Order: sequence, then structure tokens, then C-alpha cells
Amino acid sequence: RAIAVLQQLTNQKAKKCIPIRQETNITLENISQLETDKHKVTWRPVGRRGLLLILSDGIYFMENTAGDNNEASISTAVSVLTTPLYIPNPQKPSAVQHRTLLDVTL
Repeated sequence: RAIAVLQQLTNQKAKKCIPIRQETNITLENISQLETDKHKVTWRPVGRRGLLLILSDGIYFMENTAGDNNEASISTAVSVLTTPLYIPNPQKPSAVQHRTLLDVTL
């Protein structure tokens, strides 16, 4: 179910990996890319990077995994968060988030 909802939210059909932009370091070689593309600046996190999918029936963490550093062997691993985590809806704090996708590092 999580993969199907991810494909609906990202308009992604039958791809093996999740759509995550790679981190960009600010260097002279890529400064022109930073001027043309929209970026948000943050610290460099350490941990597992993936997408957090929040549904009314559960929260899922999805990440790309590579079998042997071969791009063809990249697949998506899905973990179900079992720790209760309440993320309120910004428009209606008493309601629970549903079909929300976040780029996160755990």
C-alpha cells in the first residue's frame, strides 16, 4: 500500500527507487546549479535518508537500497514505524495527517 500511495503522490510509475534529490555541496564547480535550481539549506545530517509517508492507518519510512553498488540493483525498502507518532494537520490540529510525504533523515 505504501508504494502505491507513493507512486500516486509523485506521479511515478513502476520505478524501483524513490525520488530523492541528492545533497549538493556548495563548491565553485556547482554554484551555477545552485543559482538555477531551488534549494533549501540545512546542515549535513548523518543517518538513513528516505521518505516518511504519513497515512491515517500508519507511518512508513521508505529508503533506497543498493545490492552491489549497481544502479540496476537499487530497490526500495519499506519500514513501518511502530512507535506512536502524532503529526497534526496544520489546517486542523485536531485532525491526523493523511497522505503526507516528507523527505527525512532518521
